[in-house]
Amino acid sequence: LSDSSFFQAEQDNEKNIWLTSYNNGINILDLKSAKIKYLKAAEGLDNNSSSAITKDGSGQMWVATKGGVDAIDSKQGKIIHYNDPPERIITRSTWQLIIRGKSGKALS
Repeated sequence: LSDSSFFQAEQDNEKNIWLTSYNNGINILDLKSAKIKYLKAAEGLDNNSSSAITKDGSGQMWVATKGGVDAIDSKQGKIIHYNDPPERIITRSTWQLIIRGKSGKALS
């Protein structure tokens, strides 16, 4: 692992475990192969300091970083940065991430 401590963990649709860290981006644990993939600024993450992570209903991963919010499509490897998040996402700070459902209720 890239760090000795992590903020939060989330499982994606492929059963990988995503771990957010203070200075070393995201560690993605592939439980099937027992391999670790690292996602950092060099790979397109907005900032190496990531704290909160959640998965939306379509399986897309959302990560709060010091630079804003990143939407990550793990299947395509595509990362979209939101420094000014769209309406369906609200941030109390870059350290907490909340996604709104269709009803408008906040989900964490």
